[in-house]
Amino acid sequence: MHADTGLIGGSVSERVRGIRWTRAVAWALVILITFISLFPLWWVVRTALTNPKLIFQNTTSLLPVGFTLDNFARALGLVDAKSAVEAGGTGQTLNFFLFLRNSIIVSASRPSVRCPSARWRRTLLPGCAFRSATSFSSSTLRG
Repeated sequence: MHADTGLIGGSVSERVRGIRWTRAVAWALVILITFISLFPLWWVVRTALTNPKLIFQNTTSLLPVGFTLDNFARALGLVDAKSAVEAGGTGQTLNFFLFLRNSIIVSASRPSVRCPSARWRRTLLPGCAFRSATSFSSSTLRG
């Protein structure tokens, strides 16, 4: 304990002086990078929850203008083209489940296309991604 204050670790002013500026700058950078990373995601959500007719009226608002879930219903194909045009959207039909199916097919087929190429590098098909990564990292480069 410190004799003049009774606090463990010294007085308050000693602890404030002991704050490292590098730590404060590092935390400021972490907060800035987090904001820069998450703000576009928030803007996408804000736009999705905004009424299509009001999308360009209050562009500086951080909250959705004219909150609605109609955009999600339209993306899922629950709204017909006429209602979508009346709400301020386009008359184009959306087939979300077709697009989802296509994405799943492409995502699922990618490893089956990649793993046989790893087999050519003398690795076995089961666990080819792990084995090719470890064989690359443990190999020596000659140059």
